[in-house]
Amino acid sequence: MLIYTYLEILTQYLALYTIKDFGEIWDAKIEEASSNLYIVFISTYEVDMRIFYDNGVFIKIEDLRGVKLFDNGEYNANYLYIRNVSDNFGTFRDQTIEVIKSSLKTPSSAEFPGSFWDGYTNWTYGIKDNILTIASYVDAQNSFGAMIRTDYIVQYTFIGKDYSLTYFMFGDKESGEFK
Repeated sequence: MLIYTYLEILTQYLALYTIKDFGEIWDAKIEEASSNLYIVFISTYEVDMRIFYDNGVFIKIEDLRGVKLFDNGEYNANYLYIRNVSDNFGTFRDQTIEVIKSSLKTPSSAEFPGSFWDGYTNWTYGIKDNILTIASYVDAQNSFGAMIRTDYIVQYTFIGKDYSLTYFMFGDKESGEFK
């Protein structure tokens, strides 16, 4: 029971420091994952998170998707925006479509994957640290009028709420360094 009291006090401190941007805490509970590993689940208006302790020592804080908010003594300042990117992937998909169209011989012929019912079919995206990677393909006419499928990968790097296109691979054309 003493470990729970200690974890409750430490959790309140960490939660107040870490989630000051996420609003009021709605719910919190402690679960013993193994004999020495405890996980504290916290829910706020903005995010649900897990705080990990091993033998009463704080390890890390991450959201339920596994994106780290706090690890190795460092707060992930990009977390709010990265989480927002994940929640609003359609905006980045649309921006990527425009980037790809600008590389095509006949942009008006471009056919991207997805449908009215599921606009994300055959789109892959992932967020690691402060980099969003998007991969897919486009079917478009080449200079001879034939429809050709070309794979592409783009990466956006985030610094706070700003971002820039830092990697672009379209067919055999490449710009930037893939991370």
